[in-house]
Amino acid sequence: MRWSLKIISALETYGIRQQVLWPDKPIDHVKIDGDEFAIHIGLFADDVHVGVISLFVDGGEMQFRKLAILPAYQGHKGGQALIASCVAIAAQNGASKLWCDARQDALGFYTKMGFEIDAAVFFKSGVAYQKAFLNAPYPDITLPPVFEGLDEVLTMTVQYPAGEGSLLPMYSSGLKAAEGGAHVPAMTE
Repeated sequence: MRWSLKIISALETYGIRQQVLWPDKPIDHVKIDGDEFAIHIGLFADDVHVGVISLFVDGGEMQFRKLAILPAYQGHKGGQALIASCVAIAAQNGASKLWCDARQDALGFYTKMGFEIDAAVFFKSGVAYQKAFLNAPYPDITLPPVFEGLDEVLTMTVQYPAGEGSLLPMYSSGLKAAEGGAHVPAMTE
């Protein structure tokens, strides 16, 4: 199977978000205020769109939200690749912290990747969550070479247009794929 990551639009995230995270809720439930200003990354398997993650600027920090991978495509390190993309973008843009509201049933996934977990539990639509976070400087990881398109995603920087308060995708020559795989600031194994 050929895996790749691509920058996508907010609209392209909604179907997978709903199907994986909130299948019993209407599509409007998975839309987020500020989606139009976020960076959205799609995971593809043989050109089939199978996963998403969205990255938002929150002051000097970055928050990722709505990590979702279709069940048939889980277990292939796609979630790690999506989060590694967010970590790389956060590091490249000087974010002091990368965080998310993690469902309690996924805390093991985040701790395995080096995230710290806040002890406070809170609920959204009846589901228990805790905050998971990484503080800068971020640890390193090398992803397997099966993920294509990482150069474009991992070299993204964000720029704040004067007076608009939104994000514009800008590209730099910062991070490059390492021989045999992509080297990105990220998680522990």
